[in-house]
Amino acid sequence: MSYYLSERMIKQLCGKPAFDHGFQLYTKGFTSLLGQDIDNRTYEAEVQDEKLQLHVLVHIDDNGDARTTCTCSNYQATHKRCGHIAALLLKIQELESFAAAPELEYPSLLHSPAGKNLATGQLTPRSLTEESFLGDQLLGLFAGSYKRKSVAATRFDQREPMDVQFIFKLYPYDYERYMLGVELRVGLKRLYIVHRIRELLASLRKFTSCSFTKHFTYNPELHSFSQADHDLLQELMAIDEHERTFNHSRMYAGTGKNAVSDRMLIIPPAFWPRIRAQLAVNEHAHLSIDGILTEPLRFVDGPLPLEFEFDASAGDHHYVMHIQGLNRMTVLDEYGLVMVDGALMNVEPNECARLTEMKQLLEQSPHDVIHIQPEVIESIMEKVVPGLMKLGQVQVSQSISDRIVQTPLKAKLYLDRIRGRLLAGLDFQYGNITINPLDDHRDRRSGESILVRKGEEERRILELMEQASFARTEGGFFMTNEMMSLIFYTIRFRSLRSCSRFMQQQR
Repeated sequence: MSYYLSERMIKQLCGKPAFDHGFQLYTKGFTSLLGQDIDNRTYEAEVQDEKLQLHVLVHIDDNGDARTTCTCSNYQATHKRCGHIAALLLKIQELESFAAAPELEYPSLLHSPAGKNLATGQLTPRSLTEESFLGDQLLGLFAGSYKRKSVAATRFDQREPMDVQFIFKLYPYDYERYMLGVELRVGLKRLYIVHRIRELLASLRKFTSCSFTKHFTYNPELHSFSQADHDLLQELMAIDEHERTFNHSRMYAGTGKNAVSDRMLIIPPAFWPRIRAQLAVNEHAHLSIDGILTEPLRFVDGPLPLEFEFDASAGDHHYVMHIQGLNRMTVLDEYGLVMVDGALMNVEPNECARLTEMKQLLEQSPHDVIHIQPEVIESIMEKVVPGLMKLGQVQVSQSISDRIVQTPLKAKLYLDRIRGRLLAGLDFQYGNITINPLDDHRDRRSGESILVRKGEEERRILELMEQASFARTEGGFFMTNEMMSLIFYTIRFRSLRSCSRFMQQQR
């Protein structure tokens, strides 16, 4: 037996809100049939809803039950019959109204009277409760017309492109320690602050609508993003998923004014390289410094604007190091970044850590000056200055440079054998300055000179002595193993001679 559709039946199938929406579309003539098979009662149509062209399919089986699909986001998210389906059902009613068939009291023979108790008047379609629905969905996945929806604009996209601002801010989570966070502003002609950034990212991921204010709602059917903005949003969605999976937001919860707001998404350092790659091709990213937006976010290459100047302190024998430019910098060592003058600079992690510690040292000095005792100035010149030259410019005053002594290293090894032991003494000689490396004792040294030692060469020689199985004493080395002594004479001693100007003396 065949049954024809009635308005009451369509209202029960779709629910009153969807029916009212569909009735408006139908009466305005926005439903255009693309194909029909009257014998099998299968209909295909295009329904226009504002600027959207939606594809709708309806099949009415022998039991009078309607199986339906629609390409709108509401149906894709909920699988409940929408106003576009109701519009096509009304069109089908018009086409089949001439047939003399009995009218069903309920949507189909498979629905009982008890099924009318839904709050909206909508009955659950059979396809949602039976395995046939899964088969239909599986077929749709592999149909030739299937295409995964995207929020990014395509070549012939008719959706209106959205404008986006990515605003990067510093989030303090400890004393002089910062994380990077990002906030969004989105809109068409006017940009609106995204007060709940995670809600928007979830909507983009699910291809559903999201309301920013009462004046504007993002609708994926109407709005799109440029490819560059879409790619950066994809990275933010990955951070959001990571945050929800591991509940990392608690790590940055904070309290009071330092609490992370719903507007901000913290960027974990592990995600920064991927964000950095997207920022290289995106012109809509800005840096917020004390509430002031910079021009598009800039990355600057080259040396840091740092200057270190060494000078002798007036009136005494101390030395001072003046530092200029460090107070303008914010160090984000976990990201390998330094923020200076509204721009970001990539810096090696070890150098970032040194900058952070140096800033802490300067907090103890009111004038960006570090005082240096005379007994450590040589070590400063040997170990600190080469590292400072990697960070910025280093200047040494004439009063200090005149005292600096730079002469080649000459190592002297004294060997003796007493009671079966091979004894060794080692001296490092720089001109007329002799140094015992085990007790750092120096002979015939001028108090005014500043010796710059060859630290790497000295360390290499000491390592070779240890590799030769020498044992250390307070003033020298000794070895008791005869075989190791022979190996030292035949093999190890050659390595020592190749390190620097090396002299052997037998005692």
